[in-house]
This record gives sequence, C-alpha cells and structure tokens, in this order.
Amino acid sequence: MASATLGAGALALPAAFSTTGIPLGLLLLVSMAVITAYSISLLIEVADKVKLYSYEEISVYCFGRKFGFVVEINIILFCFGAAVGYIIAASQIVTPLIYQSICGADTKHCKSDFLPHWIVADGVDSDGWLYRLVCCVFTVTVMFPLSLIDKMNSLRFTSIAGVGSICYLIFAISGDSLAHAADYDYGEAIGTDISVGGVLLAVPTIMFAFTCQVNVFAIYQELHRPSPARINKVGQRSCMLSCVLYAMICIFGFLRFTDLKYDWNSSHGNILNNYELQPASQEPDCTEPSCWSHSSFNQLLHAPAILVGEAAITITILLAFPLNIFPCRYTLEMMLLHSEPLADANKASFLEADLLGDEEKEINSQLLDSDDPTDPGLKALAEPSRDVKGCLQHFVLTASIVAPAMALAMFLPNIQVVFSLLGSTTSAFVCYIVPAMFVLKVEDGPLCSRKKIPAVLLLVGGSITGMVCTVVIVYTTFIDK
Repeated sequence: MASATLGAGALALPAAFSTTGIPLGLLLLVSMAVITAYSISLLIEVADKVKLYSYEEISVYCFGRKFGFVVEINIILFCFGAAVGYIIAASQIVTPLIYQSICGADTKHCKSDFLPHWIVADGVDSDGWLYRLVCCVFTVTVMFPLSLIDKMNSLRFTSIAGVGSICYLIFAISGDSLAHAADYDYGEAIGTDISVGGVLLAVPTIMFAFTCQVNVFAIYQELHRPSPARINKVGQRSCMLSCVLYAMICIFGFLRFTDLKYDWNSSHGNILNNYELQPASQEPDCTEPSCWSHSSFNQLLHAPAILVGEAAITITILLAFPLNIFPCRYTLEMMLLHSEPLADANKASFLEADLLGDEEKEINSQLLDSDDPTDPGLKALAEPSRDVKGCLQHFVLTASIVAPAMALAMFLPNIQVVFSLLGSTTSAFVCYIVPAMFVLKVEDGPLCSRKKIPAVLLLVGGSITGMVCTVVIVYTTFIDK
C-alpha cells in the first residue's frame, strides 16, 4: 500500500512546508496520516458489511448508478490531473539539460544558431517558451508513444521502481541538506511568516500526497488470508511509513534552502528545481534578495546524488504516466463507444482491479477449464487483434487525453498548484467524503451514535476543507496574480 501512497506528490511537499513552517507542517502531516488510516478502516468496514469490494459497486449499492458514475469520473479526473503533474515534473527536469546543451557555460547571454532568441531568452523559467517547447516535444515524442501501450502487464514493475526512486531521492535530499546544516535559518524554519492562504494551499498538497484509498480494495483482495484486521494493520503501517518519509523530505528539503531566503514560486513548487537555480547573490545585476536567475546545470553537478535521483524519478514518471492515461482512455471508450452503462460494462472499476482486465481473466479461465486447448474459438479469444478502425479509435482517444494534459502542463507549470487542486477536489471527495457517506448509509442508528459521529466529522471536515481550499487556490492562482 505504501507503493500506492508514495509518489511524485512528495516533490511538492517542501514547498508546502515553506508556507507553514516545520511545527505546523508536521502537525498537518501527522494528522493527514491518521485521517487517511481512519478512512481506509471505514472503507473496509463498509465492504465487509455489504460484501462488495470496489468503489463503484459500493457507490451504486448505496446511492445508485448516477452516484457511481460521479465517483468514477472523479477517479478519472484524479488520474488525468496526476498525468498533468507528471508532464510538468519530467519537463522541468529535462529543460535545464536542453538549455545547457544549447547555451554551454554562458547561461546569462545565451545564443543559439538553430533556435530563435525569444525561445531561450527566459532560460529554463517554466513560464518561458523553452520550457513549453520541451514540454511539447518531450510529451509528443516520448510520453505519448508510451501512452499508446494497450496492455499494462509489462508495466507491473513500475510500482517497485517508483517506490525505490522516491525513497532514494528522499535520502539523497536529506543527506545533501545535512551536509549544509551550518547554513540553516531556524527562524524561518519555525514559521515566522505564516499566512492563512499559505496554510490552505499546503493542506490539499499534503492530502494529495496521502491519496491511496482507491487501491485499498485491490490490495485487500490480494492479501494472504485477507481480513479487516490485517488490511487495517497494513493501512496503518503504510501511512506511518509514508509519514516518516514525507517528513524527511519536507524538513530537510525545506531547511536546505532557508538560508537563501528562496522564493519558492520561482521553483513552481518542485523541490528539484531548487538545485538547478542559481542564487541572485552570484549575479551582480540582481538586487532583490529573493531573486533567482537562469538555471546553472553546473550547480547541480556539485550534488551528484541529487542528479542520480532526478534521473531515477524521471524514468519512474515515464513508466507511471501510461498507468494514469489507461483508465482515462478506458472510461472514455466505455462512455463513447459502448451502449451499455459503465456500471454494467465493468462492475469492478479498472482502477481497483489488477492490471489484467476482467475480459482477459475470463479468457484465461476458459482456456484453463477447456478440455481442448486447441479449440479455434478459444484461440481466437486468446489472441485478439485490432482492426484499422480499432487502432484509429485507440490513437484518437489517447491523443484526446494527452493533448489537453500537455496544454495544461505548458501553461500551468506549477506542480504544487496542480497537486493541491487535485487534493482539494478529487482527493477530498473520493478519499474522505465518500467513505464517510458509505458509513452513514449502511450503518444503523442515529447520527449521534458512536459509530457515526467520527464519520460525520470526516464528512463535514472534508467538505469544508475541500471547498475552502479550492476557492483559495483558484483565487490566488488565477485571479489575484
């Protein structure tokens, strides 16, 4: 379950701590870990009571097909938003490499023989045209082809690789930070300049980082001798482990840059960008204490452990990207190309099932049970082929998902904004509000009963937090610029 929790959301957590300070940030982090473990226990309690083991089935059972459809759409939006964040993170890692290869050592007065000056004029700034060009080219040539993969079996190992990469990066950032411990600014670390808006931006960022509830049922069914006690223990331990690792990258990642009075907006919420930006103190033309100039790849070379971590996390993002596109495409296909309702076409949500689809499982079952494995009918089932029309539909649906994700990544290049919006909307709804609604529906007794009071608090708290944080994020990001 830790592999379902740990992910690219960790890259935005130090920026979240920069708006809360370490004491309040740790309180929020631990609180979210406890709430996540509690919401997991609610899901398991409801599933065992109604004997259904998928989000969609329980949603339809409790509130009807329309509500089940709403839940499914929210999960798909979550996957789409995560894909946007992955494009941003990968492009922000690749752009400095491209800039350095074009400009060489002169990162201040860059001239290119094959690119117009206006493209490289803004350096690696994520609001600049070089970043947007890299984002477009990298998505079209690398991430989009990977998204066309029709079978997800070959990407099963990505969860292990992803956890390994995140853990390595966390320890690398912590080690690099400790090597610069003499430069810590403890006054800023305590949080001398905390704002309500900053805290309301940090809360959904942390909420997104702990999102794992949609995978609970698949993990529950895969357990050896599954039981509510065992899955609750797994959930509690995974939340505890994730909390410890997140606390490490938050504390040490934030402390690493406190002495520079760093403007975290310059890094667009991504801790890795901090290692590639050159402080203004090294630029005589810059007078603002928080002003940071063009990227200096040479600066990153002084932290080889971080450089290796960037490479590892980039590969992980590339391999995980198709896993977010696949369910989006699957649902679009069911909605647009099939007449039967989504709940009937796929009762167990793809997101909560194994990467091997239900149809493939049925085919394998028929093959295993058949007395004549050479039966041409079964062989035809086992070896499906796409016609030209099917391939074209597959291509168009994939492009219709990747293209808007790329456009958002190009013009909203702040992973903290993306992840916090996901946290305050889809994560708040699916992971905290819906489990509480399930409990209130299936449990007997009044609202003031011992079992229902915590669920009511979770429902009310999740709803208020989600709505308030969403309003604040939208206002500060798009209106009050």
